[in-house]
Amino acid sequence: MNLQHFNLRQSIITLTIGISLGFMPKNPVTAQVRIIEQQIAQTKPTNIYLKQGEADLIGFENDEIITFILLSDPSKNVYNSDAPIESGQARAITLRQIEKIDIPGTTTTEIPNMFVQTVDAQGKVSTYQFNIYNDSQEVDNNQIAIRPTKLQPKPKPKVILPPQNNIQTSLGEATPEDILLGLDTVLKRGELLPKDPLVFKINEYAGMTMNGFSANQAIEKVEVPLSILQKIGSIGQQEDARRRLLPLPPNIFPEKTSKQKI
Repeated sequence: MNLQHFNLRQSIITLTIGISLGFMPKNPVTAQVRIIEQQIAQTKPTNIYLKQGEADLIGFENDEIITFILLSDPSKNVYNSDAPIESGQARAITLRQIEKIDIPGTTTTEIPNMFVQTVDAQGKVSTYQFNIYNDSQEVDNNQIAIRPTKLQPKPKPKVILPPQNNIQTSLGEATPEDILLGLDTVLKRGELLPKDPLVFKINEYAGMTMNGFSANQAIEKVEVPLSILQKIGSIGQQEDARRRLLPLPPNIFPEKTSKQKI
């Protein structure tokens, strides 16, 4: 027998021994955790699906301490906590299915439940309910994690911008008030007649923009050329500036000429 055949024979023998002794490598099973937010777990029961020979772990990963456990039907299931309840350190429960035993004075049910009471660092007491399904064919993760409820970010308030009711002129933005002032100025100058249809349209434009309509909406509705509004607006801006520069009339605040009688 040559060396190559000897090495191959040794490999086959080693592989056979490994199989018979159970040394073959197995694919590791990744533990799947069923995560339940505490707000959901506190408002509705959580279902637990138990299989014979397996245990389920319930972990409180929300910084709450277990203070009380009540199992409705102890004839089918048993539980253990990771620390004595009275120690104030219990944060997890293991739950197992057992062969049914008769306990005098107790009743049984097809779907028993378990109540767990907890307390957080602020002293807030919470209660959780678990429904237990024994001999279940449902796929179970064998591990439940109660975790804090994720706070949803508050939606940013929508900023509702007021409609743009100003128009741009060579002197800046002309407001509806500038338009009205410019119209009044050209009427006094005699550049427009009061009965001119354009006067009505300009007045209507100013009224619409002062009552919630944008400048574009009012222009489209009234059908007045933007160039005319810009010209009237510029006149109004000039008149407003002129009035601001006028000197105050004399004796606007007359002095008292007589003393009040006491």
